[in-house]
Amino acid sequence: MKNIEPGVIADVIFEDDETKSQIHSLKAVIHAVKDRRIIMSQTEPPITKALLGKRFLITFLEKGYQRTNRYGVWAKLIGVLASYEILNAQPIPALVMERESNLAISDLRIGFRVKPLPHGGLNIFFQGEEVNIVNISIGGVCISDSKDFSLIPQQTVTVTINIDGKKFDLEGMVIRTWSSKSAFGIVHFACLQFRSYSEMRESLLANKIMFLDRRRLANRID
Repeated sequence: MKNIEPGVIADVIFEDDETKSQIHSLKAVIHAVKDRRIIMSQTEPPITKALLGKRFLITFLEKGYQRTNRYGVWAKLIGVLASYEILNAQPIPALVMERESNLAISDLRIGFRVKPLPHGGLNIFFQGEEVNIVNISIGGVCISDSKDFSLIPQQTVTVTINIDGKKFDLEGMVIRTWSSKSAFGIVHFACLQFRSYSEMRESLLANKIMFLDRRRLANRID
């Protein structure tokens, strides 16, 4: 497997708001890699200091003998440089990332949220009770229930995710809450952004999301 190295052209992906369905993919060139630190060119539009501490998926393509694979690593933005010196070149704006995962085969679709399918092997529990999944990604989840969650934005909560029988407890930050009327009464909603990191959980969830996406497309489910 190829390592991420200087000269690689990468797609930098982040979810700017877990309540939105759009995932942004930005181009960057890797300039330096040392231990877990990655320095890359600034993107267009630029990534700003407001996103310091945000986790990004850095992916790139590698052409093999019979197929082209996309590899990716998760990294956290730890610096935004106004001027970074490149050998025999003008200083340029740059980003400093700290790698948080090992290099693995990736798929750009894992950044998209999917709606759950019946008997899809994916469940969420909050305060000890199973709740409905409105949509989910590797970075967060929107849930609903007939009971009021009594949550406020920026609050930190713990949820349990069950992926094909494997359960994980993880922290989430409340991004948004709202309620709406339905034929069955008032429905309460909450969108959470996952805060705790588990390589096993993210790998299982990414695979599950891709499986649900393929199944939904095959069945033409909206």
